[in-house]
Amino acid sequence: MPNCSFQDARTECINYEAVNELDIRSMKISNTLLSRRDELQSQGKSNLRSFISDSYFRVNMKGVSTRN
Repeated sequence: MPNCSFQDARTECINYEAVNELDIRSMKISNTLLSRRDELQSQGKSNLRSFISDSYFRVNMKGVSTRN
């Protein structure tokens, strides 16, 4: 049977809790970064659709104005 003192057990417990806390913080940071990346991708796609739509509208308006 290993010879472990109360202090050893307490230190192990503190180390375990510290590692778990770091893991939880790391997961929260990762989730935040992923959600922001998704928001930016969505915003970028929306901006691209608006740009294409505006460009298409301008081309059509030029076509209409030159016919008149």
